[in-house]
Amino acid sequence: TIAKKHVRTHDDGGAIMNTRDRVLSRTAPKRLAFAGALFLVLAAMLAAAALVATPRAYAAVGDTFTADIQVGNLATPCRFTVVSDTATFKTVKIAGEFSGYDWPELHATGTPAVSPYVTGELVVPAAVTNDGVTYTVSALDTGAFYECTGITEVTLPQTVLSIGDGAFWWCTGIDELELPGTVMSIGDFAFANCSGIGTISAPGAKTIGKFAFANCSGATELSLPDTVTTIGNSAFMSCSGLQQVFIPASVTSLGESAFVACTALQ
Repeated sequence: TIAKKHVRTHDDGGAIMNTRDRVLSRTAPKRLAFAGALFLVLAAMLAAAALVATPRAYAAVGDTFTADIQVGNLATPCRFTVVSDTATFKTVKIAGEFSGYDWPELHATGTPAVSPYVTGELVVPAAVTNDGVTYTVSALDTGAFYECTGITEVTLPQTVLSIGDGAFWWCTGIDELELPGTVMSIGDFAFANCSGIGTISAPGAKTIGKFAFANCSGATELSLPDTVTTIGNSAFMSCSGLQQVFIPASVTSLGESAFVACTALQ
């Protein structure tokens, strides 16, 4: 009887142990799956926190990106170049490519920052956004709208400070030019061969580069503000429609042949 009871006790214990093993075998995978899911959630939260805490990598001067500007009724892709990207100062310029020559004759080569086939009024925005960062448009630089003959009007924001070399070379469709008072510098060949321009107004200009308005044969009115100090060589060469020009006392440097071949001047 004692042996039988001992055997029974052994059998009961064995049954209990077998049941426990079965419970563990069923619950262990669920616990592991839960722990794995919890780990993934925590990892994702840590990664998100690190992303928020990590400062944005600033763009390098000279980096380029594309954003839309308005020409006519269309949003037109335009190439922008970073001028500055700091915590407090973020600016870009519109820049293509340009090389201008004045010997043996006035000619140039270049590529605009937009399609050369755009038509209508050009409206340059005061700011553009790229990768979540807003930049102020501070300049229209080299060859920006080179030979965009379909542009008829130009509207610039008060943020633009300068117009670079050949920016509007051979834009023959422009019929009137009124620059904002913030534009202080007009580069070499900037509006050369824009034969359709009738009036030229640059109320804030300080420097006007060589050949800046050469061959603007349609221009009949020219308003030079008393901010101008420098007028480059041949700046208004062959503006054959000009009848009268007043040069303010602020001009300290008047380039050679600045008004050569302006045959209508009185």
